[in-house]
Amino acid sequence: MSLTAPGSITASGKLWLAAAVTAVLLSGCASHRPPPHPYHPKHPPVAHPAPPPTRPSAPPDQVEHLPQPTHAVRFAEIPGWRDEDHIAALRALRAACIGPHPKAEARGWASVCLALEHAPHLDANGARQFFETHFRAEALGGEGVLTAYFTPLYAARSRPDDTYTAPVRPPPAASARIHAAPPIKAPVKSDPRPPIDDGVGVAPEAETADPLTGLIASSTAESQMAPSPPELATPLEADAPEPDLHQRLASAERAAIDRAEAPDALAWMRPEDLFFMQIQGSGVLEFDDGRRLRAVYAGDNGKPFVPISRAMVREHLLPEHGGSGDSIHAWLAAHPGPAAAAVMAKNPRYVFFLLKPDDGREPKGAAGVSLPPGRSLAVDLTQHELGELYWVDAEAPILTGAIPRYHRVAAALDTGGAIRGGIRADLYLGVGETAGREAGRVRHLLKLTHLIPLETPTREASDDPSSPLGRP
Repeated sequence: MSLTAPGSITASGKLWLAAAVTAVLLSGCASHRPPPHPYHPKHPPVAHPAPPPTRPSAPPDQVEHLPQPTHAVRFAEIPGWRDEDHIAALRALRAACIGPHPKAEARGWASVCLALEHAPHLDANGARQFFETHFRAEALGGEGVLTAYFTPLYAARSRPDDTYTAPVRPPPAASARIHAAPPIKAPVKSDPRPPIDDGVGVAPEAETADPLTGLIASSTAESQMAPSPPELATPLEADAPEPDLHQRLASAERAAIDRAEAPDALAWMRPEDLFFMQIQGSGVLEFDDGRRLRAVYAGDNGKPFVPISRAMVREHLLPEHGGSGDSIHAWLAAHPGPAAAAVMAKNPRYVFFLLKPDDGREPKGAAGVSLPPGRSLAVDLTQHELGELYWVDAEAPILTGAIPRYHRVAAALDTGGAIRGGIRADLYLGVGETAGREAGRVRHLLKLTHLIPLETPTREASDDPSSPLGRP
């Protein structure tokens, strides 16, 4: 989210919102979101076994995220630069010119944006020359992770029914309280299969949230025993006062909030759709009467975002390498009720929304600029500045059905709560089903090259003899 951070979607809260979903679920989004949910709910996807990575490399979660010293590179040396759609790349540049300019490069940006404003219509060759004349390139050291996010389009209803059971909640009043029942201590059925080692050094979960209350029961053997019947309770136990389990609605965990009544619900959705919209941080709701309203991030319960994909793979709910956003959504839709609730409860973060008219435009990111699809990045603002321009070199996807590589110019226009590190970015892909399907499969090994505007334009020697930038 970006579509999280409360970034904006402004595009999460970002739009934050992860993540991306897969990433979402795997990593995390955008501004208030973690990574993305991939399809229109009317057409649930089918999960397929995932192929191995296209090239040997460390899983993205094991990659060092801290950037190393930069080094200058020629444009001709940038992988994929010659095949880039430079006319489309100008969309990223124009958006960057509208938004805030990095302070250290302000004069260079003023020069570049003025030149772009007065440039004649540029063909493909002219657009490439513009970049090569007005920018220099510095490759950032190290490798990281690219995920993606989007603005989801979801079916919704004004009233609940047997399918649309999840309320879209506005921010609760500070005085709002809910009652959380104590944890249910029931025997745990063990899976005879050994747990999957996902290879990323994550210890098996020692605590399990009750799917109804969200409260944590210890995983010790004693806690897994059924409670003693009332007639066996000691007098001291019988006379002991019940613990006060009332808590603030605004800061309760997901499972407890899901269990509470919702008299002020703004709309009703399928539970799995609401879960993904909360990861994204925003979305467009389509009602059965044809109305469309935009759900925008309006706060959260302050809990951390926890990806559920690894746990689902580890518990054999999904195949290894099968934790994409669409496969997760499909599993949740196919296992409604307590089973899906228990899985979603592993992510305690809960997002509140407001509904606004949908103007059909792309959402705005943290930079206050509408996000051009495919050309906008959510980045860590402790490592980067809004408005910076980058060359994205992302390959070696680990999720089934992913596009093999992303080579393109994109502008840093958003941020997200799940976006952390210098070589870490969330690519915004647009609105609706197509964008969602693609976003749910993006988890690629990432390299970034910073495109830095020049205050005084220069012409880098080109290997193309037909170009005006060619060597004399």
